[in-house]
Amino acid sequence: MADGIGGAGGSPRRMLENSNDNDAGGNAGGSVGARLDTGEIKRYHNICFQPGGDPCGSEILSMNRAARSPGRPLDNQSLPDEIMSAAESLFARSGYFGTSVREIANKASVNSALISYYFGGKENLFRTIFRKQGMEIVGKRMELLDALRARFKGPIPVDQIVRAYLSPQCELKKSGPRGLAFIRIQAQVHNEFNEMYFSLRREIYDESTKQYIGELERSLPGISLSDITWRMMFLIGAYLYMLADLDRMSDLSDHRFEQGDDTDELLERLTIFVSSGMSAPTVQWPPVLSTTVTPARRRRAVRTK
Repeated sequence: MADGIGGAGGSPRRMLENSNDNDAGGNAGGSVGARLDTGEIKRYHNICFQPGGDPCGSEILSMNRAARSPGRPLDNQSLPDEIMSAAESLFARSGYFGTSVREIANKASVNSALISYYFGGKENLFRTIFRKQGMEIVGKRMELLDALRARFKGPIPVDQIVRAYLSPQCELKKSGPRGLAFIRIQAQVHNEFNEMYFSLRREIYDESTKQYIGELERSLPGISLSDITWRMMFLIGAYLYMLADLDRMSDLSDHRFEQGDDTDELLERLTIFVSSGMSAPTVQWPPVLSTTVTPARRRRAVRTK
């Protein structure tokens, strides 16, 4: 670990102040804190208690102990992932703005300063989580699309394109609680007006989604690009809603049907639904008013003379 706490010139007391700054839920200002090994604790303890020093060495020692659950080694390399896992579940439940740094630190059993040390604050922690999971989905989508291109050597069946786009999301849901948590975070990012959310969507999803739109355009020569783009947005909204486990099936069917946990069934039904919509006749907008004179119109015209 480099000299100085978390990098540039952070005194132990300043690290403690930054930890408190984070409790409001925003990003830390100034220098950031770090986990200290035993030698560093002693070194800063001695420095702090020299004449003119900052007498907070005992606070650092207790802070570092509080940051670890019993038996957690000081050199735990999995700590960033533990912080991300804790944050992911809280962001999924309460949203980005409803989650504080203190809540994340408490759930991960770490000191708030470590969130700044590893991620630079709450916003960058959120961005890191979203990029990591989002890029995994995008990577799998592009692998599946490239495989379809190699297989068909021409226009790809629409249902195959739709299935390739949806499959990585369904696999993510199958992966467990963290997968479901990320799907709920995705729904927030796609439905709330916030510049950070806009920038994440553009950065992570736009290029691969445009590749899918291009393949749909080649496979549907009779459908306008405007219609295909609209329908792709409908696809995104539909899968985010269905995969978030809101389960309105029971309510809307008077408890005759349940959505259940069968992700394969959901993928099949959603693929059929979206593929049919993609292939529907193109929409004329604004609608063209009919100029045909019908018998009824002719009779009305005669009566008004």
